[in-house]
Amino acid sequence: MINRPAATTWAVPLDDTHTMQIGYYRAPEGQEPRRGAGFGQDASRTYEDRQRVPGDYDAQVSIHEGLACHGLEHLASTDRGITMMRNMLRRSIRAVQDGADPAHPGIGNGTAIATYAHDRVVPGIPPASTPEEDSRLLREVARNVVAEMIQAGS
Repeated sequence: MINRPAATTWAVPLDDTHTMQIGYYRAPEGQEPRRGAGFGQDASRTYEDRQRVPGDYDAQVSIHEGLACHGLEHLASTDRGITMMRNMLRRSIRAVQDGADPAHPGIGNGTAIATYAHDRVVPGIPPASTPEEDSRLLREVARNVVAEMIQAGS
């Protein structure tokens, strides 16, 4: 069974330290949307529960004095996308400060490049026998998921 994303959300900045999340749920015609209880999105759970199973809210409010202090982070190799995005944002901010337009990596030959940023869960894939084979398997699964999404038009 295909597990397609069922929600679209945006984090809208209100000021330098606050955002509001806006979104909607969707489902195929004639079906009710599957929706979670919003677990971990506020401080309504007990402190003990939030320590044992933290949610998004707990990660957000644990940031040093409400602002991220990158020097206190312990990034791992799996966080490479975060550092790449931060560097891209820094370059874009500097370009605008210098009076230039920021880079537009999504534009190719005058048309937008299709991107797919869904939160797909693909259950039941056991790790391969070696790290190299596991990397190959993950790439294959990811390519198959994108091919399904393109074919389905989602």
